[in-house]
Amino acid sequence: MKDTATVTWITWLNYGSYLQAYALQQVVRRLGYNNAIIDDERIVYPYGNPTDLYERTLPLSKRVKSFMKQWLIRPNKRKLQIERQYKKFRRKHLVIDNSFKQIEELNQRYGIFIAGSDQIWAPTKEVFKPYYYLDFVTKKKISYAASINSDHYPEEYKEPVSEFLKDFSHISVREEAGKRLLKSFVQNEIEVVLDPTLLLTSKEWQSIADKRRSKSTFVLCYLLSFNEAYLQFARSFAKKNNLQLYFFSNNEEYSRYADMMLAAGPSQFVSAFRDASFVLTDSFHGTIFSILYEKEFITFKRFKGTEGSNQNERLNNLFSITGIGGRFWDEQELFESYIVPIDYEVVNRNLAKWREKSVNYLRKALSE
Repeated sequence: MKDTATVTWITWLNYGSYLQAYALQQVVRRLGYNNAIIDDERIVYPYGNPTDLYERTLPLSKRVKSFMKQWLIRPNKRKLQIERQYKKFRRKHLVIDNSFKQIEELNQRYGIFIAGSDQIWAPTKEVFKPYYYLDFVTKKKISYAASINSDHYPEEYKEPVSEFLKDFSHISVREEAGKRLLKSFVQNEIEVVLDPTLLLTSKEWQSIADKRRSKSTFVLCYLLSFNEAYLQFARSFAKKNNLQLYFFSNNEEYSRYADMMLAAGPSQFVSAFRDASFVLTDSFHGTIFSILYEKEFITFKRFKGTEGSNQNERLNNLFSITGIGGRFWDEQELFESYIVPIDYEVVNRNLAKWREKSVNYLRKALSE
């Protein structure tokens, strides 16, 4: 079998990043290819993890104090529990290559390179790195569902990105807006495909999910941005429906709204969506797992339409693909009137068509 390598985000502890990396690796392997995800820690933190570096510069007395705080203060203890769950997930479920001394070694090790999903192609100074465009590769290059996640493309990135992408044999992105932006200055053919997490069914996700540990009925709340209006709505919604309110977070600010704070890694993330009675989220992958497990949910808007870094497009695209309407709310839409149930028979038919299209693209891209 031909050896393939995926370049994506795997260092930052983010549920969506880890789960999309897992899903893409599973599908590539099912198509008959070996696959390893390249460890990008030296790209993300070229001079070492900034937290570790900071700790090493502290006087001994302060280092001891910092260590004690990590273990004795509850929020930091929860953070450590979460980090342990991520490490366990990496060991158990991901094939990761971190054995190289120089990144150029990888070019000799693999026959095909995949620029993976998530926002690795976001044209911002915080994210932009030639590595994520496979600049070190002279072998076959393809992309799968790479995301720009923006509604505009800065001029200063167009020339280098056009140069990076000209040697790709196949390019796919995650959103129609991303395709439209790239096509304005890139000559390659570009397809739109599903986020990798949607390539697996809920039954397939069960293989990595935790067993249910509680029989409590609960509303699951997963918010990436602190928003008082959304939090008040979540508390009120849970109370009105006689449900517990569970939160994903190590941020103590959320604890005054929550009945339970979950210390979760990727496996616990999946099982919480499976077991929830209702979901409230502002997250793209939170919305995806609500759909995969056929939950009733509301997705809150994190960004105003006028913001330059507006990331609503990926959710608009998801709702268009699935045929789900009326579930993307802003602060002016926080009312508790009757919500029309989602017709998951229609949603699943739509997803099945897109899965077939997306897997066929990946099969063709890898084999041609």
